[in-house]
Amino acid sequence: MKKNVFFILLVFINTSAFSQIDPDAFGYYKDALRFSRTTFMGSARFQGMAGAGTAIGGDITNSVQNPAGLGFYRKSEVSFTPAMGFNNTSSEYLGQTTKDSRFTLNLNNLGIVISKARNGDSQNYGGSFSFTVNRVQDFNNTVSYEGVNNSNQIVDFFLEQATGTNWQVFDNQGIDGAFNTLGLAYFTYLINPDIFEDPGTNNTYITYVDDPAQYPSIQKGTITTRGAQFEWDFSYGGNYADKLYYGVGLGLQTVNYESTGEYTETKEGAPNFAELVYIDRLSQNGIGVNFKGGFIYRVTDRIRVGLSGVTATSIRITESFSEEMISQHNSIRIIDGYNPDGTPIEKILTDEKKDALYADLIYSLKIPSRYNAGVSYFFGKKGFVSADVEYVGYQNASLKNPRYADDGTDAGFDFSGDNRTISNLYKGTMNIRIGGEIRLNSNRIRAGYANYGDPYSSGDGPIGSKQSVTLGYGLRKKNMFFDFGLVSELFETTTTPYVLDNGQQPIVETSHNKIRALFSLGFFY
Repeated sequence: MKKNVFFILLVFINTSAFSQIDPDAFGYYKDALRFSRTTFMGSARFQGMAGAGTAIGGDITNSVQNPAGLGFYRKSEVSFTPAMGFNNTSSEYLGQTTKDSRFTLNLNNLGIVISKARNGDSQNYGGSFSFTVNRVQDFNNTVSYEGVNNSNQIVDFFLEQATGTNWQVFDNQGIDGAFNTLGLAYFTYLINPDIFEDPGTNNTYITYVDDPAQYPSIQKGTITTRGAQFEWDFSYGGNYADKLYYGVGLGLQTVNYESTGEYTETKEGAPNFAELVYIDRLSQNGIGVNFKGGFIYRVTDRIRVGLSGVTATSIRITESFSEEMISQHNSIRIIDGYNPDGTPIEKILTDEKKDALYADLIYSLKIPSRYNAGVSYFFGKKGFVSADVEYVGYQNASLKNPRYADDGTDAGFDFSGDNRTISNLYKGTMNIRIGGEIRLNSNRIRAGYANYGDPYSSGDGPIGSKQSVTLGYGLRKKNMFFDFGLVSELFETTTTPYVLDNGQQPIVETSHNKIRALFSLGFFY
């Protein structure tokens, strides 16, 4: 089990959201949102108009968004879309601003459309098959924060969480090597049994880390994430009488997510303690399947309406998780227990390090279905405007069947607490996409706007709504095309490295600006 009940580097700090987390949850509810909250994707053309394409056909992205749009094809096509990502963050922490950035180069879209369109007496005008690969999420990002804290420190959190736990529980971890986060703090001597003042309960603790009021802690953190979520689609779109376009598709989703969190506290000039470092590493890989379908109806030559839906996606995830904690003490002498004859056991604390290695797990995650409705208006051959509304019920995600990856045996816990948290914490959202295209002979100019709603039922979760502004340009020739798209996605996150009972923990407020530039090149045949 990767996420124990004691400590997770990034946690909720809003009181109303935090209160909706079930006490039996292990933190897997975060996975449910992470892999569910995809945004618009695909070709540079579609992204240049903010993905507002449910009622627009003739683009390779239709295979994943609304396969009915494949029915508009009259020629076969092959295209690909490389992209550059510029992910910028600015974090406020304890009155100090820290900025970070990440550059990525990747493939956003690749695919082929094989058109079987035909003319004749039949009202069935044939259709097109497609095979496409689309990057539906990019996880590459870095968030850094730093500040000086003279009010509290992470050891205060360890003390609060450990109080009431018998010393023997942690001592047993040292025997069998199955450490959790508090066990790491115990065996790096950040928290210690209060052998002098304990009232006989053997469950109270002290620390030798110097008081932050006298020796403030320089607190730093970095969270680095990598990877992507892809969808591989096999779709077909048909055309009936140039009025009704219909389509179906099979999607295979693959996820590859890695995160590394590093948190440090440093004290300058303190007599007892110099520094602590906590590092956690998480790796998740999986594959899942969904089905999709939709239609587009040409109401008039100028107006089209479209509907599409994607079933819930069941993903089988394999994960690895590890933690390590390092503490640097200033060669202080402590009493670390007593011998059977009553003489004290002395220890000089210097550099201490412990690792926690968890068994790899496999489990099933169901991410919710998605429903799209769109309308478009065409200004003859001069261009069009299009608008989409999408509904996603994040509260319908669920987890089940945790097992050990090496032999498939039961992992010894269940997801009931996490599933209750998903139902309580998340809600359904309406996502809005608006875009358009101006046609000037063979040139295309595009723009768009998208708003993806806040998925937290309390309205003040750690990740709010996401807004995107887009621009695009295209060049269409008889046998080829070139498109450029520019997307700026803005959102904010709120996190904290630890939580205290009095609610006085420090807060990290981060503004994100994820910019991606896309280039599509395609050929008709």
